[in-house]
Amino acid sequence: MAGERKRVVYFDYLKALLVFFVVVGHALDPFVDNVGAKALFLTIYSFHMPLFIFLSGYFAKWNWKKCVAYFLIYIFVSAIYTAVKLISTSSTKISFMSVLNGFIYPQWTLWFLLAMPFWLLTTKLIKNVKVWHICLAVVLTLAIGFVPLKGTFLTYSRIFYFMPAFLFGRWCRQNKDKFLKAVEKMRRVDVKVVSAIMLTLTLVLMLFVFKDLKHSFFYGNGRYKNPIDLVWRIVCLLIGGANSFAIMMLTPYRQEKMVGSWPVSLSKFGERTFSIYLFHTPLLMVFKTYLAVYFEANLFTILIAVLMVSYITIIISSSKPLAKVSDYMLNILELKKKPRVEKTEETLK
Repeated sequence: MAGERKRVVYFDYLKALLVFFVVVGHALDPFVDNVGAKALFLTIYSFHMPLFIFLSGYFAKWNWKKCVAYFLIYIFVSAIYTAVKLISTSSTKISFMSVLNGFIYPQWTLWFLLAMPFWLLTTKLIKNVKVWHICLAVVLTLAIGFVPLKGTFLTYSRIFYFMPAFLFGRWCRQNKDKFLKAVEKMRRVDVKVVSAIMLTLTLVLMLFVFKDLKHSFFYGNGRYKNPIDLVWRIVCLLIGGANSFAIMMLTPYRQEKMVGSWPVSLSKFGERTFSIYLFHTPLLMVFKTYLAVYFEANLFTILIAVLMVSYITIIISSSKPLAKVSDYMLNILELKKKPRVEKTEETLK
């Protein structure tokens, strides 16, 4: 129909696939002592956040209310996490610094809420992203590891580590037509085969060659302890870029389709990624704290448990009630009050 809003379905499929890997990656966290689980964990971490932040940049628009909302959500959820942590850990003495640390050092997945406002700020400071902006961001990504501060402090290290992905996403959005045509054109069988080989090769390398690789290299929150760490950061960035490309090529591609005729089962998850991000961690914390120990016997039981828990977690965290709550929180500053109706003689009649 004329005038009906259309949407590129490909991005919803891609976001749905990525949020699945986000949940699976976090569900694997208790099992990284297992060599096979760690290899899968590092392979997923090589691409799932860079590509997610690329999409965040692709769809980014300046909105100061959204920036403030991210900060407010961060403070609110951090307060809950900190309170639960201090109460449940009897050996931890509650003090001003122990409470403050819960806010200045983001807990688990909360770093994204603190980083997103800074990335969104680039849409205000840099109206049109140029290639040299992205190159400068890469230089800063490599240089930030030399800063002698704990990398998790106000998540400054991750802000710079993932900045190139965000700016590249914005650059692709500015060249939207060319970008979409390129993606569609490159989706040949040979490219898909090479993409699958790259992902498989990464898994094999993590299993046999890089099995001692530190998790922090893909987290982006580690400072350099020796010169070789700079080389590792470059390697991780290259692997992340290659695997992100591979996932984009392997994701089912559909251009535009009327909103009402999407496959709801898949596109729903792509639409509700923020809800899944916000609510999957409490569910996985329960699994990590009380249930994971029963499945760590071997890689097979680990994978079965992780897939089952991830599926259940995604279904619950993407449910309509939780999606409404997350949407309300993110848009709380944009909600308009209903105009007050004056009780005049006419309205009383």
